[in-house]
Amino acid sequence: MTSQRIHFTKMHGAGNDFIVIDNRKNLTDPDFFAKQIPLLCHRRYGIGADGVLLLEAETGASYRMVYKNADGSDAGMCGNGGRCIALFATTLGFSCGHTFTVGNSVYRAVVESHTVALHFPVESIVRSVDWPTDQKIYQVHTGTEHIVLEAGSDLLESDAELVIRGQKLRHARAFSPAGTNVNFMTIKGDKRIRLRTYERGVENLTLACGTGSIASALTAHSLSGGSPDQAQYTVECDGGELEIGFNYDRESRIYSQITLKGPAKIVFEGFIDI
Repeated sequence: MTSQRIHFTKMHGAGNDFIVIDNRKNLTDPDFFAKQIPLLCHRRYGIGADGVLLLEAETGASYRMVYKNADGSDAGMCGNGGRCIALFATTLGFSCGHTFTVGNSVYRAVVESHTVALHFPVESIVRSVDWPTDQKIYQVHTGTEHIVLEAGSDLLESDAELVIRGQKLRHARAFSPAGTNVNFMTIKGDKRIRLRTYERGVENLTLACGTGSIASALTAHSLSGGSPDQAQYTVECDGGELEIGFNYDRESRIYSQITLKGPAKIVFEGFIDI
């Protein structure tokens, strides 16, 4: 296959960075393109990113978002990616309030300058994982797979140790075959969390994780006894702060009306031959 020149936009949401492409005209063969993603995301030999976002035509919403991890694998929903693609969509003429699909789910985005809020259609439950050590692990699905662990401040500052533990848990048999993203959080009080995430598909720590921030906020709320029924948490990530809002039903233990709000920015744009 001959090389093809593709226009891209580099973006980040709280440091979680992406290559964003307008693919409404199906610019390239999907299988061929998927094989190029690891090179595109390589930080020395490519553009460099945590993943690739494709904006594609959709009949049931403004557009469809397709997200691929840096290793080319499917990722499901990406919260910070969703916020970035929403800002990107406004540069293509979409309104500041619009909807997009990921799989069979429809998300609503509200763009205000360089701040984007996403409204999630998912309902989530915080489940305790039966684990053979004293470490308590909580599993939360927020459009993609996550586990959450409490961690001391010393551990949060040790990149090497977080990567070792993240790799081990990400591949643990209990979470196979899909694997999981791994979130290490410190609850700081007053609905504020410090968070670091080891992301599946990136296979490393990232500067922020939107769906991981949601999973951690829901877990912190659950550990506090599930009060109040409506809450908002601030999650401190390496790349910036994210705001998480939700409702909680005590009887069913279901979290709903989940929102994710934070910064999104266009860094640069260009062309690349693949």
